[in-house]
Amino acid sequence: MKTYKFIIKGYVQGVYYRKSVYNNAIKQNFQGSVKNLSNGDVEAVVNLNSNNFDAFVLILKKGSSYSKVTNITSTTTDFKIFKDFSILY
Repeated sequence: MKTYKFIIKGYVQGVYYRKSVYNNAIKQNFQGSVKNLSNGDVEAVVNLNSNNFDAFVLILKKGSSYSKVTNITSTTTDFKIFKDFSILY
């Protein structure tokens, strides 16, 4: 299990993107967080393994019906322990 940080670019703020990611992440029992960044991007930090990495990326790509994702980048980061999935403000 590794902790990944994703940066999601596109039309992703003010369009229920974080809420959609949150709802779908909870349904699939992911642990992590999602938050808006000041530059208009969204950041997601989540614990994943090779079996569920692609499933989480699909959640990020899907977003909400109002959002439009143009790019997603991922990097590994220091391991974090999460109790659940949350929206950070």
